[in-house]
Amino acid sequence: MAERGVSKNRYFDNVEIENIEKSMELLKKSRFTGRGVVYQRSNFLFEVDQHMIESKKDINKYRWKGLLTEGAGLLIDGKPKCMKSTIAAMMTAAALNLNNNGIYQNFKCNMNPNKQILWFDTEQTVPQFNKMQLNIMRWAGLEEPPLNYHAFSLVQFQDPIEKIFMILKVLKDLLYYGRKDRLGDLIENDQIGLIVLDVISDLVADENDRIQVNQLFDLIGKIQAETGTMVIYTLHQNKGDDKPTGIIGGKMEKKASGRIMCNRKGEDDAGPVYVRHKFNREGGELFNPFFVNYDEAGFPIIVDNDISQIF
Repeated sequence: MAERGVSKNRYFDNVEIENIEKSMELLKKSRFTGRGVVYQRSNFLFEVDQHMIESKKDINKYRWKGLLTEGAGLLIDGKPKCMKSTIAAMMTAAALNLNNNGIYQNFKCNMNPNKQILWFDTEQTVPQFNKMQLNIMRWAGLEEPPLNYHAFSLVQFQDPIEKIFMILKVLKDLLYYGRKDRLGDLIENDQIGLIVLDVISDLVADENDRIQVNQLFDLIGKIQAETGTMVIYTLHQNKGDDKPTGIIGGKMEKKASGRIMCNRKGEDDAGPVYVRHKFNREGGELFNPFFVNYDEAGFPIIVDNDISQIF
């Protein structure tokens, strides 16, 4: 007779942890120690300006609202051709724009400038990918990628597992197992600050396969926990509504610390994109909606449109 409260199918009997010592170290760091513990919200490493157009005229008018903290994830979703990748690129340009206090348009990055930034593209053709990366360099005021920036196109890898393997390979070879000091700690230059996954649904064979989606987010969560990196994910929306597509979209709504939605009025692929902040679980206020479009030189800029015309 089975013991009360114990299942015949002992699910955890055969569970093994590959590196128990490393896992125990992570567990010890996360233990609540009681006395002397004071709640302190993490500093925001990405912020968004509230005054938008006015701030461009006077830097003293910048009024920042928090967007992302260390180890947090941001979902950027929208319909096709609604500048999802561009918003991620604007944030990346801010992180690289050290000559302008980490500011690009209305985005500001307070991340340690020595930390590594990675961009993995899964969707665009190689020429499109190269164009995007060249634009990021231009927007950041750079002529070539700095030593802490690594961007890769993964479109040549058809199998999502192979894409994930290559991402992990980069993390392992370039960064995570990088140079260590004499105490065994990773040297600051080898730590990861930001990863952009554009588009994340290409990292699973079926965006509606719950097992695949759960495994992917378990892996991403482990990377975030071990490195403290921020992660920006882009994803498409359903055709009939503004929800992020598939089971993967629902999972991301639950897992992400914040969500930015990008949409245009009607079906037109031209004209400004309406950007709004859906939620922020990092304790920061939602930023005010704004419009973004390209100027004549191909730079994304905040434009002064009437938001009331959208809805």
